[in-house]
This record gives sequence, structure tokens and C-alpha cells, in this order.
Amino acid sequence: MTKIKIISNPYLQDIQYLTYNENSDKWIDVGLNSPNSKLREETAHNCFLPFNAKEIIEIIINEYYLSEKDPVGIVFEGTKEEYNELSKIVRADEFKDKVVLTLSNQVLNGGEFVLKDTKEIFTYVKPVIEKVSKDELSITKNLAKVADALDDIVPICVFGNCSSGKSTFINALIGCEILPSGDDPITAKAFKIQNSTENDVARIKFSHLENHIELCFDKYGYHLVSGDADDVLLTELNSIFKEQDETNINKMVYSALDFINAYERRDCDIFEISNLIEVYIPFSKTGIIGNSENKFVIFDTPGSNTATNFGHIKVLKEALDGFSNGIPVWVSSYETLDSTDNEALCKNILGIDALDKRFTMIVLNKADISNLPEDGFSNKQVKIIREFKSVEKMYSSGIFFVSSIMGLGAKNGGVFSDKHYRRIYKMQNDCFSDPDDEDYIQLYKYNIMPPQIKEDVIEYSSGEDNLMYVNSGFHCIETEMEEFATKYSTYNKCQMVYALLKDVVEKTTDKIDKKVQKRKERRRKFSNELEDKRQNLLETMSKKGEELDKLFTNDSYNSINAYAKNNLDYDYPLEQLEELNKKYIEENTNQYNIENKKKSLDNAKGKMLKGLKDRVKEFSLSDFSNSMSGIVEETKKGFENISDSKKELESTRKSASTETVDEVLHEVIETYKSSIADAAVKINHIACNYWANNSEMLKNELIKIVTESDALTDDQKQNLSNIIFNYKNIPYDDQANNIFVKPKFLQGRLLGIDLFTFERLNTNKLAREYNRTVAEKIESIATTMDENYHNSYKIWQDELNVIIEKNIIELNPDLQFFSEEIENITAEIQDLENCQLTIKNSLNEIRALIS
Repeated sequence: MTKIKIISNPYLQDIQYLTYNENSDKWIDVGLNSPNSKLREETAHNCFLPFNAKEIIEIIINEYYLSEKDPVGIVFEGTKEEYNELSKIVRADEFKDKVVLTLSNQVLNGGEFVLKDTKEIFTYVKPVIEKVSKDELSITKNLAKVADALDDIVPICVFGNCSSGKSTFINALIGCEILPSGDDPITAKAFKIQNSTENDVARIKFSHLENHIELCFDKYGYHLVSGDADDVLLTELNSIFKEQDETNINKMVYSALDFINAYERRDCDIFEISNLIEVYIPFSKTGIIGNSENKFVIFDTPGSNTATNFGHIKVLKEALDGFSNGIPVWVSSYETLDSTDNEALCKNILGIDALDKRFTMIVLNKADISNLPEDGFSNKQVKIIREFKSVEKMYSSGIFFVSSIMGLGAKNGGVFSDKHYRRIYKMQNDCFSDPDDEDYIQLYKYNIMPPQIKEDVIEYSSGEDNLMYVNSGFHCIETEMEEFATKYSTYNKCQMVYALLKDVVEKTTDKIDKKVQKRKERRRKFSNELEDKRQNLLETMSKKGEELDKLFTNDSYNSINAYAKNNLDYDYPLEQLEELNKKYIEENTNQYNIENKKKSLDNAKGKMLKGLKDRVKEFSLSDFSNSMSGIVEETKKGFENISDSKKELESTRKSASTETVDEVLHEVIETYKSSIADAAVKINHIACNYWANNSEMLKNELIKIVTESDALTDDQKQNLSNIIFNYKNIPYDDQANNIFVKPKFLQGRLLGIDLFTFERLNTNKLAREYNRTVAEKIESIATTMDENYHNSYKIWQDELNVIIEKNIIELNPDLQFFSEEIENITAEIQDLENCQLTIKNSLNEIRALIS
């Protein structure tokens, strides 16, 4: 059997493909055997697996499947969500006999679990980053981005060319008319629209010149929350509302946005209003978006196919600053999909790093008036559409056909302010809501998307009562948005934090290097002032410190890691595990009365045999028909009794086996936790003693150098030796309970074991996995403790060096100034190095979570 391994990491946006080499008993990259394999193409590596699962399976079958007797074995490593998607694909009739799919015990943690821990780590490390980088604008800006990304907010970024229907599409999403239709190509403003926390209150926030304005709309009308009431823009807006005398919050917001959007048309050379306008409006409770627990934020970006294109793209990029985990939604129409304007727009969109194009939704608006084939698209037509230049670049989660006007009408009950909307809605009503109408339209059936997702769409759409909402295409697109927000957006959130911390570590290291360089320069400056003998004394002591540090570092592995490896044995013997398993099997066999169930099965067999014998004895050729009928009836009845007894026995055995597995695993896991905790305490003791002894050795060596020097008087030697001898001990922290920001050794899927997949316990595999995992964790603990204690030692050594230098320098009052400067700089460096260690440990934790 040919074996292929798929290793997917949606956090790192990477998929790897390996083949199994029987000769070497190793997994190797597919490219080594198949350099022209389609699995080597970028689209197979950087795609989002749930959307491309079928295409990947098809490639594997085309390249590796031989015959029914030799199916392709696929081993999957990744998240459970991705595995479930692959399972759904391979169960289809076209694949089920060609592929054998198995889940590796290396399972990647799901997004919800990783995000929770990532939030905790970021909360801990954020103040440390702020402390180090308060004067670094780029890091401070990135921190704000991560805080937004880790929030529950899920941005929906809607972009498209002018007159594509973006505003109507957004109105349909939120369920009310607030955005003026017919994108104005002159004004380049972006709208950030959120669901209001109050059901009957709306707000608008923007800036006019230096005036930061917040407007509030409720049942009492419109009023100013903040900003200068004498602002000329507000004065004009106020007069408009007085003339209208309107108290419907949707209509008031519409009027206000229409006025703001058009305000700068009077003089296109003057830009007075902020590029981003924030809107808080109650979303309609009809539909999915308005009822979701996810906090969707909709960005309406300006159209791009105008003379002011450059300005619009700039506004788009500004609006998306910090946008890293949302849904890019490209709105176009069926007729203009392959236009040069759309191709240019896609090129610009692809250049915006903030967008993750793996989740792009292509929305074809106004599909109800498009010339769509009655029976749906043929495979050839789908291929042509997907090969359009713009679609080929942007296609990922699917192409969605919608009617925004009908979707909006489904949510607002057909009550429109816009006359054009109202007229179209009345004309199309029956087509979307009456299945018996000859022009009945179900736009979601035209969607072009991965087949397994399309099947789900058809299934869940057919069960909905609100036909207008479903057939307009909005039920489908909102369901997919909800699915993304609930399942997949967490991948980007976690990856964003990791990317930021990686950047911060680099910047912090650079910062430390500059400080160290500055310290060295100052050291050289005052060193020239010292007389030769004292300078030589300092250099000798410095070299001795460096020499010992190198010796201690090289020897620390044998003292700490080797101790942990050679002296801490927590292996779980296979014999002991088998005895434990045997004990629980016996207990559960008795508890579930399995022997009685066996006897019941034997009795049923015996009873059937006896009945048959009696019937045979009574067999009569003269009454052949009745005799045969009796034998058949007796046989049928006997087999039914046997089947019932057998099912009951199997069910009881399964329950007993499941309980046995649960009890054994529980005991093994408790042993694992106890072993890890015990190891941490013992390793901590060894590490602490090792570095404490090193510090005493350094003191003794430095005292020896001082007493043998001819650069000092006898009194000076005695005083300096006493200072070194009495210098404080290293302030070691207890690392056993604080190895990382939060101990990760006992979290996640313990030992790589899935508790829900066992029917019968493989004790050999469990013992092997247990012993391997314990050994790896103990080695990791030893390495981390050694690094942290070594860091404490280096800080202590640096402080001691400063004290020694200061006391030698004080013999020359002219050098006191340099001594104080060095002491201050050294303190800064120590603080930065501590911060750097904390940031690095946090980065390592997140890397472990997502790998």
C-alpha cells in the first residue's frame, strides 16, 4: 500500500506532503520521488485545507492509486476539524474504496483551546513588551493590532468597484437601509459598522477637522454626545434634521451618512472629514448575523475603479490597519466578473498584507437580474468562470450568488425607504417566495464552491422556512461567515500574536545589543584613564569570569540534563500496565455480569438445537408442508433468540471495555502528572545547587586574583577581598513551579492519546507512548531550568563586576563619574535581558501551542 502523510498547520498557513519509504522506514518529502507532483505546487501548500480537501484527495488518487486491491493509505496530522473534513470526502462513493484514511496521534490543538492559552500568555507578556518598547512606535502599534485580533471581533471587509452594489449588500447583511446606495466615486470614505449594544440606539463617530464628533440616535431623535456643537458641519446637519422631523433611527442614520458622505463634494481639493467613519446600529434579528454570538464588524470600503483610485486604495489600507483575522468579501456582478477593472482591483487587494486571501468570499450581486442558466452551471461553465484572471487569483472559499435587495427585504419585511428597492422587491417577490412560480429562483444553488461544502449548503438551505432569505443567497453566505468566525478565525488570531512576538524579540535583541555596545564604549573611555596595573587587574578578573562562565555552561548539561536523564526514571513497565489493565478487566467483567450473558447465549443455542431435534422427530412425510413450516419457524425463532443474546453480550462487553480503558487511562494520567511534578522539584534542587556552587567558585577565583595582584596595597587587597567574599548570594527563584508563563507540561491531549477512540486498550502502545512523553518532558524541564538559572547567574556576575570596578575606580576620584554611568547602564541591560527572556519564553509557548 502506498502511504501519503498530510501534515497541515493552519496557524502557520502550511501543508506538507510526505511519502513513506519502506526501505528506510522513514517519511520523505513527495518531491524526492515525484518532482513534478501537483502536491509540490504552491496552491497545494498554502491553501486552506477544508476548502480544498476534495482537490487534494483527487491529486493523491490520480498520482498514487493503483487498483481496488491496493488503495492509497493517507495518514493525517493536523486539527480534528480538518480531519473531519477529509473523512467526509473519503467516505464519498467515488473515493471510499480507493483511500484508507487514518488520524496520526500527533494531533494539533484546536483553535479554541490554543486561543484561550494564547490570550493568557499575551496578557502576561504585554506589560513587559510595553515597558521595553514604549519609545518604539512600530511595536506599540503592533500591540494594539494584537489586542484587536485577540478580541472576539470578527471583521468582514467588503470591497469592490463602484456600482457593484456594496452598500446594498451591507444593508442586507445588517438588515436595514443606512448606507446610501450608488457608491459616490468622488468621496473616499470607509465605514466601520458594528452591532449596537442597545436595541433602540444608534451612534456615528467621525472627525471634522480637529473636532471629534459622536452623534446618538434614539426614539427621542438625534443629539450630540461629544464634539463642538458650533462646528459648521453640525450646524448644517442639525438644520436638516429639524426640517425632516424624523424619529426612525435607521432613517436618521441614513440621512446623516448621506450628508457626511456628500459633504466634501463641494470642494474636492479640501479633505475635512476623517477617512474612517464608525457606525453602531442594531442589526436585524432576522437572519444569522444579527443573532450571532460572534462580534462581526463590517468594513465598507470605497470603490476603486475611478480617477481617484490611488486615494481609495490608500483609504482601504488605512481602514484595514490591524485587520488580520476576518473575512475578505469581494462584491462584483456576474457580467463584470472578468473585467479589467476587477483584475486591477484584485491586484491591489492581493498587495494588502492585512488580508488573508485563503478565506476570500466572491459575491456576485444582482444575480436575480443576471442571465443565469436555468439548470445551473455545467462543469465546463464552472471551469471557465474559475479561470477568469481575477477569480483565479481570489477564489478560495467560494463564489456566492445573491440578490441584496431581496435579502434586505427578507429582513425588513419588504418595507423600504428607497423607491428603487421597493419597486424591484415587489416585482421579484413571487419569484423568491413561491415554489410554484414558473420563474422560482434559488440563487444559492448557483454557488461555485468545494463540492462537500456545496452539499452541506443544499442540505441546510432546503430545511429553512424563510424562503426569501434562503433564496436570496444570504442565508448561505451568513452561515458560512458564522462557520468561519466560530471555527477558523482563531487560527489567524493565534498566528498574529506569534508573528508580533517574533518581531518584538528581534527588536528587543537589537535594543539590547545597542545598549551593550554603548556600555563597552564607555568602559573603553574610562579604562584609558586607569593605570596599567589596575587595568590589567580588571582585565584578568574579567577574563576569569568569562572563562568560568564558558566552563559552567559547557558542564551544565552533564550536571543537570544528564542527572535528569540518568537518575530520574519514571518509566511505566509494560508488565505493571498489563496487570493494571487485567485488574480492571476482571472487575468490570464481574460488574457487568458478562459470564451470565455468555450463559444466556449458550442457552439460546441449546434451546434452538433441542427444538430442531423435536421437530425432526415429529416430521411426517404425509404432512410434509406443515412439518417443514414448523422446522423453518423453529429455526427462525432460534436464530432470533441467539441474535438478541449475542447483541446483548457484545453491547455489555463494549461498555465494560470502554470503562476499563477510562479507568486505566485515568490512573496512568495521574501517575504521569505526579511524575512530572516530582521531576520538576528534583531537577530544580540540582540546578539551584549547581549554579550556587558556581557563584562561590567564581568568588574564590576572583579573591585569589586580587590577593596575588601587585596593583593594590595590602589594605586595598583586604578590603576588596572582603567585598567579594561578602557579596550577596544569587537571588534564585524557585523555577519548579514557574518554568514558563503557565506550566504547559500537563495540558492538551496528554500523551497524544485520544480518549474517545479506544474499544480495547493497546497496553504496549500506551506504555511506549507514556515512557517517550515522560522522557521528553523531563528533558525539556531540565533545559528550561538550566537556561533560567544561568540567566540569574549572569545578572549576578555582572552586578559583582560593577561593584569590583567601582571600588577600584574609587581609588581615583576623577573616575567616579564613569563608574556611576556604567552602573546605570548595567542596570538597564539587566532589565532588558530579563524582559527579553520573558518574551522569548512566551514566544516559545505560543510556538509549542501551534506546532
